[in-house]
Amino acid sequence: MVSKSLSLLAFSLMACGTGMPTGSNQVFSPASNGSSSSSSSGGSGHGTSSGSSTGGIHTLLAIHNVTSQVTGTNVVINWQTSIAGDSTVDYGLSDFGTVAHDASAVTAHQYTLASMAQGTYQFRVTSRSPDGQQVSDAGAGAGYRFTIVVGPNISAVDSDFNVGTHVLTVTWSTDIPADSRVDLGTTDYSLLSNVDTKLATSHSLTLTLNDAGSYIFRVVSKDGNGVSVINNNNGKGYPVTVPGIAVQDGTLAHPFIIDASSLPITYNDNQDTDNSGESSIDAYPPATNDEGGAEFIYTFTLKQPANFSGTVTDAVGVDIDIMLCQSLAPVELFGNSTTSRADTTLSNILLPAGTYWLALDTFVNAKTGTPVPQPGPYSLSVSITAP
Repeated sequence: MVSKSLSLLAFSLMACGTGMPTGSNQVFSPASNGSSSSSSSGGSGHGTSSGSSTGGIHTLLAIHNVTSQVTGTNVVINWQTSIAGDSTVDYGLSDFGTVAHDASAVTAHQYTLASMAQGTYQFRVTSRSPDGQQVSDAGAGAGYRFTIVVGPNISAVDSDFNVGTHVLTVTWSTDIPADSRVDLGTTDYSLLSNVDTKLATSHSLTLTLNDAGSYIFRVVSKDGNGVSVINNNNGKGYPVTVPGIAVQDGTLAHPFIIDASSLPITYNDNQDTDNSGESSIDAYPPATNDEGGAEFIYTFTLKQPANFSGTVTDAVGVDIDIMLCQSLAPVELFGNSTTSRADTTLSNILLPAGTYWLALDTFVNAKTGTPVPQPGPYSLSVSITAP
């Protein structure tokens, strides 16, 4: 009888405020069998907790501060619990069918889901305490959500530098259609860039490098959803070494380069064949005209079909002809046709992708019976446009 009276007295004192905890997710049970049970909606209002304890004060398990942080294809899920418990994440694209579990009893929970496929996922978190309480939190009920966006995968990055044309060609592949960009520099990527906005899986871009030295480049592709991926060789950049390049002087060995890497282009130049260091081509088959005077040579490379037009203007007493060639070894006019030679103008010649040469050569006049070269100053104007 004395023991029972003391128990009742203790309960009465606590109920009157001398020891009853408030606002702490705890309950006190006066049950004669020494057990207690409780339930809770959890710290976020979505979880439930149930369990029992052998004693007077029972702390409820509650979940709060559920967050997710996506980095690339990985997501880190964090939450906290009022008392230590294990960690379970149920997730999926349309349900909670995939389960990830960590048995460690902690109050600060973190679970990383790695290498996730693209999509919007729903998830819920669950913790179970050592005393048997279990709480689940699924946000508003349909599950918390995170989204994984996977950009194009870049592979097979390669490059080739053509010493003759001074053109660097960079190629790579992507697993899904994406655009193309290459950035180049000496210590960063700010010196030169080239962009092709067409979506493709095979990529090829060119840059013209006239200065000898060491360079690095990176490639960038952006898919139709606007997701960009950079491949910079794990932060090192892809190296390119450009050897010493002779000054362009319009000779066969070092022709003037017309940069046609991005269309449309216009090109203008002024020269004087009296100052030319080249006079090795006298005819341009199948044309039979005598071009035995000095000449200047130009070259350009097309990465796609294009329309070519070129005009040469010279003074009275000067006769400089224009020839569009598909080869200089052997010398051959484009299309093996005399229409690729003109006294003044070549108009709208459709060219397939490839490398071409322009010869601005001095005509030899033999009308008086004695061949007389007619060298002198000229102006060249070139237009290359997409068809």
